[in-house]
Amino acid sequence: MCLFATPEATEIFLEALEEIDTAEIIPDGLGVEGGEWDINGYLESEEIKVGWKTVEIQLPFSIWWPCAVCWAHTLELLVHIQMAENR
Repeated sequence: MCLFATPEATEIFLEALEEIDTAEIIPDGLGVEGGEWDINGYLESEEIKVGWKTVEIQLPFSIWWPCAVCWAHTLELLVHIQMAENR
């Protein structure tokens, strides 16, 4: 399923996402910028409840932060393009 109304919009999206990644822009307001973290900074583990027990999940910065930044870039760009298409 295509997220955009036209193939051109998909192409623009992919090109813009590549440019944003290359420019190493850190999105603001989506929790991936260091100033947005709580006083303890980035937490490298988090406890989640699985069934009856609590499991500690490791979240190494070197793995999860780049993924979170990519997600934030994608979300911002997707919203921007879809808003432009609906004008």
